Amino acid sequence: MSEETRAMPEKALLVLRAAAADAGGELGVHVSRARVMQQTGISDLEEFVRLAQYLAERGYIAEGVNRYELFVLTLRGIGVSAGGMQHP
Repeated sequence: MSEETRAMPEKALLVLRAAAADAGGELGVHVSRARVMQQTGISDLEEFVRLAQYLAERGYIAEGVNRYELFVLTLRGIGVSAGGMQHP
C-alpha cells in the first residue's frame, strides 16, 4: 500500500477502487454513481457526494456532473486505486 492510500480515508479508497473497477481501469470511461454506491454499500447520497468531492479535490476523479451521477477517473486515480503509484 502506498503512502498516499494510507493517508486516504478508508471509504474514499473504497469509492475510488469501485470506480476503477466500474471503468475497467481505463481513462475516459464514465462511471456511474449508482453502481459505485451499490458496490461500496454507501446508501447516503450526501456521504457519497462528500467522498467524491474529496477525491475530486485531490485529482483522483474529474468531470463530475449532477452531484457525481457520472464522473471519470484521472490517470492519478487509476494508479492510486491499483496501489501502484505514489504522488506528492
